[in-house]
Amino acid sequence: MMQSVKSVRRVNEIAGREQCLKEKGIDMTENVILTVRGHQTDLGEDATTELIAGAAYYYRNGKHYILYDEIDPESGEQSGNTIKIGEDRVDVIRRGAGKVHMVFEKEKQISSQYHTPAGVIQMEIFTSRLRTRQEGENIETEIVYDLHMNDVFISECRVVIRVASKEKAELHII
Repeated sequence: MMQSVKSVRRVNEIAGREQCLKEKGIDMTENVILTVRGHQTDLGEDATTELIAGAAYYYRNGKHYILYDEIDPESGEQSGNTIKIGEDRVDVIRRGAGKVHMVFEKEKQISSQYHTPAGVIQMEIFTSRLRTRQEGENIETEIVYDLHMNDVFISECRVVIRVASKEKAELHII
């Protein structure tokens, strides 16, 4: 019963967010498939993660906005997240139990705070590569960065963000 109440609440939040955007003159132009594939290397160990989700997309003032929901694997909590892709900057905003606003700008080190149930962790991100390509309705952004937490090197990371219209998305499940 509790899960269904949360689901209804989340649907209402999304509808409210869409209504608020419409009032500001922003139409949710498209439902898309978002794929975020991350690879990190730390002290010789490699790890790869991948998220595939339905998302809402719009373009405004030279920036691509992707809004999507994600379920935290540990808490089961659903959070509304935003990726904002500009010409030379990408913002990843996660809400919920692991709240963080990460900013990626090529050749810059940017600090942010990662809010966890156990406390706040200071993060530093140095972005060495940031590249966005758009072909038709598809967008692909690659980010390569070093991650430090509390002044300690954690990993070298590579993230590829792909956005494709639901009608034209190619999903290959192996």
